[in-house]
Amino acid sequence: MSEAQKEIPNSLTIGGFLELLSAADPHAQGFRPAFAFDPEQTLLRKTAARILHFYMRDILAVPDIPDITPAAVLKDLYDCRVCVNSIAQIYLRGIMEPREYPGGLLLFDGSAPVDELLAGHIISRTLQP
Repeated sequence: MSEAQKEIPNSLTIGGFLELLSAADPHAQGFRPAFAFDPEQTLLRKTAARILHFYMRDILAVPDIPDITPAAVLKDLYDCRVCVNSIAQIYLRGIMEPREYPGGLLLFDGSAPVDELLAGHIISRTLQP
């Protein structure tokens, strides 16, 4: 268990997430997203969105939603420039929900860790037709 995981109860690693995805869908066997990652690193919401977006695009051949402007309701959408399209695609498809804060503020909260329960839910939503 990594130091980061010791600090965050029930957090999942990137490698653990990829294992869950592979267990849920045989097409995911051996899938590795086209970006560098440490499999022992704690899985963050933005990384989960990127992995699932690449998986949907590259393995399931799901085309991107061309207009992502409706995702701009997420006030932190542009906090991670390389994550913007992935977060928007996953949010607009209803795979990952935003977090609502007082005053109606909607955030994706990309730096928050993902636990195994949330991982199971978002993988299930990804695989729904």
